[in-house]
Amino acid sequence: MTRFPRLIAALAVPALLVVAGCTQQLNPDDRALLEQVRLTANDAKAEASKAASSAQMAATAAQAAEARASAAADAAAKSAADAMAANEKTERMFARAQRK
Repeated sequence: MTRFPRLIAALAVPALLVVAGCTQQLNPDDRALLEQVRLTANDAKAEASKAASSAQMAATAAQAAEARASAAADAAAKSAADAMAANEKTERMFARAQRK
């Protein structure tokens, strides 16, 4: 979270200077500082892009895991239903054998 204020400052300062027309009147130290701020802003943009890409990949992986979990739950429910049906059939066969 500490990068957010720095990112805002890195993006806002050059924009304000350009809008104000101050870039032509800066001394060499200020120009160097401005260039450093621009580089920092570009680095922050690249980092944000990487973070967004990582978040998208994580979301995709989470969706895939959810689909696999849902399929496993469906298979478990089917197995449970099959086991209950087999148990009922066994009970009927046992009851029939007891009556004979």
